[in-house]
Formats: sequence, C-alpha cells, structure tokens
Amino acid sequence: MRWYEIGFDGDVVDLARRISPAAHVTGLPACTILWSSERSADALDTLLDTLLALGITPSEVHEAAGDAAYCEVRLSGCLGRAMLRYLGWSHRVARTTVVRLKSSQDELRTVMLQMASVARVDYVLAL
Repeated sequence: MRWYEIGFDGDVVDLARRISPAAHVTGLPACTILWSSERSADALDTLLDTLLALGITPSEVHEAAGDAAYCEVRLSGCLGRAMLRYLGWSHRVARTTVVRLKSSQDELRTVMLQMASVARVDYVLAL
C-alpha cells in the first residue's frame, strides 16, 4: 500500500468520491494554462518576465527536458481574452480534481480506469 495523488481534468469530484469513497477528493479553482511546443530558447523567460511585470505569479512552471520543446505555465484564475492575446501563447482554462488515496497498484489502476471514461488524467504522483 502506498499513497498516490492523481489530478483529473474537470470538476469530477462527485464521481471520484463515488468510485473511491475512502479517498480525499478536492476540486481546485479554475486555472489558466499557457503552453507552447514550438518556442524559441528565451520564450519562457520572456513570458515569465512579462507575467511578473504585470503582477502575475505563476503557480507552476513545467518544461520538458531534452530535445522536446514543450513548456507549460499555470496561473491561478482565468485571464481575460485581451491578456491572452497579448501574451501570445496557446492557452486553456482548466479545473482539476485532486484525488489522494492509499492503495495498492491494482486498486490504483482500477480507480484510474473507471475515472478515465469521464476525465483525462493530468498527473499521477506516488507520495
């Protein structure tokens, strides 16, 4: 048995509680995700500098290691259309349901299979 944290895209709190009653399930507020898979070497630095100059602090920054050029910046709340156009990055607004549970790998697999029919898995962490 091990603790896991799984993030699912969308507000699927009720379903997650029905599938895994013993889990701790939390719905997170909406966040704006800025992403790019075709960026120049300094594009992330420029984006972060621009956000900080505007008084916006990213909650998460993810950058692919190696040859992949994917980069993702998550911000709390929803940015307006004008701001999104100004920043020039691809974007989407997401809601995330976080499920924390203590389970075996088989039980984890069962929960993920049941949830996968209605929500995309954003991340899985072994704690």
